[in-house]
Amino acid sequence: KEKRPKWSFGKNQTDKIDQNGMQDYFGMVKCIDDNVGRILKFLDDEGLADNTIIVFTSDHGDLCGEHNKNNKSSPYEASAKIPFIIRYPNRIKPGKVINTAYTTVDFGPTVLGLMGANKIPGAQGLDASKDFLNKNKNVDSDRITYVTTAHSDWTASISDRYKYVMSDIDEPWLFDMEVDPDELINFNKDPKYADISAKFSKELVDQMNYYKDPAIEEWKKEKSDKGKDFNKKGK
Repeated sequence: KEKRPKWSFGKNQTDKIDQNGMQDYFGMVKCIDDNVGRILKFLDDEGLADNTIIVFTSDHGDLCGEHNKNNKSSPYEASAKIPFIIRYPNRIKPGKVINTAYTTVDFGPTVLGLMGANKIPGAQGLDASKDFLNKNKNVDSDRITYVTTAHSDWTASISDRYKYVMSDIDEPWLFDMEVDPDELINFNKDPKYADISAKFSKELVDQMNYYKDPAIEEWKKEKSDKGKDFNKKGK
């Protein structure tokens, strides 16, 4: 039986798939697919395709029964990961694959960078346009991003391969998405991952401090009040 983190329980638990709901879901997916095709055909017909930036992205995913959960609001890949596909024939190499971690705040600066437009004043996102415009067909990066929920129930530091999740109700969880793509194993206490855990833990705390995440003050207070190690909350 799958051992699940405590933060994965709560609402949206399920033991079966809502087939009627899934029919509606995939019907909407087909509608989007059909209409993206209409947009691309129009650009081709009007001779605009080569000089038009097309971005396909979406809202966060739905777990659809994975880990016995529906809906989203979870750091699991099926919930938190979103597509980001760009077509820009004049500038971006066909078939380019970028293996790095981005967040939605990077989208605006990156698209403006592709256009050669002015930057957004005070924007926190990364302009990754150089990754898309260079001549390399594959771009790899070990960049670590930071994500959280609206209520800071959990926070996570994420790279293209690793995901480190902390919450105030469970021990830290470290996922290796290359070795364990289904996210079933916690590698945090594995001695072979000690350096990775330490790196991602530090990066998470640093970014929480930098972005003034409300959870960081609560966790600091808990550490002070209870004398517990910061990375062993909830024990």
